[in-house]
Amino acid sequence: MTELPAKRQHFLALDLLRGIAALAVIFLHWLEGNGNPWFHNSHLAVDFFFILSGFVMAYSYTDRLKAGLGLGRFLILRLIRLYPLIIIGILLGFVRFALKTMATHDPSMPMSWLVVKMVQNLFMIPNFQDGLSADMFILNLALWSLFFEFLAYILFGLFMYRSSLVVLLAIAIVGGIGVWGWMVQEFGPVKATLPWLEFEKLGYVSGFSRVMLSFTMGLLTFEVFKRMPRTLKVNGWIYAAVLFVFLSLPVGALPVNLVFLILVLGFPALIVLAAMAYIPDRGQKLATLFGDLSYPLYVVHTPILWTLSGLFKILHLNVPFSEIGYGVVILPCAILASYLAFKFYDEPVRAYLTKLYKQANPQVAKT
Repeated sequence: MTELPAKRQHFLALDLLRGIAALAVIFLHWLEGNGNPWFHNSHLAVDFFFILSGFVMAYSYTDRLKAGLGLGRFLILRLIRLYPLIIIGILLGFVRFALKTMATHDPSMPMSWLVVKMVQNLFMIPNFQDGLSADMFILNLALWSLFFEFLAYILFGLFMYRSSLVVLLAIAIVGGIGVWGWMVQEFGPVKATLPWLEFEKLGYVSGFSRVMLSFTMGLLTFEVFKRMPRTLKVNGWIYAAVLFVFLSLPVGALPVNLVFLILVLGFPALIVLAAMAYIPDRGQKLATLFGDLSYPLYVVHTPILWTLSGLFKILHLNVPFSEIGYGVVILPCAILASYLAFKFYDEPVRAYLTKLYKQANPQVAKT
């Protein structure tokens, strides 16, 4: 077995893949909202994120948890990494709804309701009145996946980091049963004849199943990676192109069983291969940019979309909210806003919070 280096490695090709997946999510929301079938497979970008997250957590934190980092400190580190942008996404959503309420005088969304929802979202408390994933966090829809990811972090910090491969495989199998049911509903042609598989109405069941399967698959993927020889060196941009092509496929392009196999086998294989890949010198800056933008883009793009579409209506702009108009306006704005949020807010805030953490925890800061 090839030993991992003592110094933690930075997987630039994985950063690139994460950025490609985030971009595909934006295209999905762009096209799906306009009735276009392309990029339907980008629904699985979240599952790819979960697998990648499991892989990174296993690589970065397993040894540290075994050395005594502790669940509390582990969760604090994850909060430092994720929460600054979560706050921005929620505030953008609050602003959007507040502007809409003032412009339309809609009595169904009073300011008191918005404040309650903002507090609820800030504490990551989902809306339990409806099982739809899209309705779990009204102010920023993207929080539904982060909610389940935090659940995965808690389970990982409690016991999964030291679980045997048999236990992890059992968890993945249980989650896989639920994911297959969700896939039949989302990707299969027979959902109308299987009312018991209306997983879209059971967002908490499907969401937890997806993170159970994919996050655990990420942990298992890391175990495979540890045992792989480091002989296969391929340009990481090739793997990025493969992922982008798959995520861009339209509704019904592949049989549901094949899509399921790609999720449980293809995505992990792609991550292992990309972890061993290289990025040419001339493509490293762009790959780094993709990685930097991946999380900000995912977290803030939806409230930006809401806000701009609402402004179009308020200002009575004669720009049709079509695929072309949507893409020309929303995509550049979302990407630019993501970069600004990362560079001038997320990066310095995380650096400051990390400094405070290290000062308060000198005994574990170097683990």
